[in-house]
Amino acid sequence: KQSLTRQQSAALLIQSSFRSFMVKKYMHGAQMAAVKIQASYRMHLQQAQFKQDMQSVVKSQSMVRTWLVKQSLTRQQSAALLIQSSFRSFMVKKYMHGAQMAAVKIQASYRMHLQQAQFKQDMQSVVKSQSMVRTWLVKQSLTRQ
Repeated sequence: KQSLTRQQSAALLIQSSFRSFMVKKYMHGAQMAAVKIQASYRMHLQQAQFKQDMQSVVKSQSMVRTWLVKQSLTRQQSAALLIQSSFRSFMVKKYMHGAQMAAVKIQASYRMHLQQAQFKQDMQSVVKSQSMVRTWLVKQSLTRQ
């Protein structure tokens, strides 16, 4: 009977050890599966965060590039306006110089016309005076004779 009890105890111990081994093996497998699932989930979260961060970086770069292009366009527009303004100023000065030269010529021509008219009038007055003096001289000469 003791032998049988011992055998039963040994069988129970073996069965218990085997069950314990199987449970530990199952738990180890379950723990490894849980670790794998957790790692996969963390990887998924990291990839999603990385994707979001990349989108933010790309958007920031796009905004900076847009700002730089706008700044460049603003500088180019300012330069173009300055060039246009300078050219218009040059053209106005050139036109005004031409107009001033034309006005000077017109004024000189008008003054010359006035001088010629005055000279003509003066010449007529001199000729008339000379004629009158000659007439008087002739009359004087005739009255003496």
